[in-house]
Amino acid sequence: MLKPGGALIFSVPYSLEADTLEHFPSLHEFEVYEEDGRWVLLNRTREGLLERFESLVFHGGAGQTLEMRVFSLAAIRRHAAESGFSKIDVLDAPVWRFGSYDPDPWSRPMILSKAVVSR
Repeated sequence: MLKPGGALIFSVPYSLEADTLEHFPSLHEFEVYEEDGRWVLLNRTREGLLERFESLVFHGGAGQTLEMRVFSLAAIRRHAAESGFSKIDVLDAPVWRFGSYDPDPWSRPMILSKAVVSR
């Protein structure tokens, strides 16, 4: 919840692709386990089909936080607008003092705000 005139400072890794890439779009009942020194995700979809995924990507080291998707800037913009944010500013440079180190044009922090409604 933002108070009138407030801003959301938002940071998440994202790509410049047209849409978010879901690694496991049918994820329903799943488990992640180690098998012969490799990590595997086994999923049963809502329809009852079994899916097996290997070559998993983890943040924080193997078996830690599993990467589920790669967000896209375009999708973030769409979702923010659908959520009522009228202004979405993507910073044009990293902000070193706040931990934004990536000099590339993706994954830059954003400032989202909603129009102030006067009564």
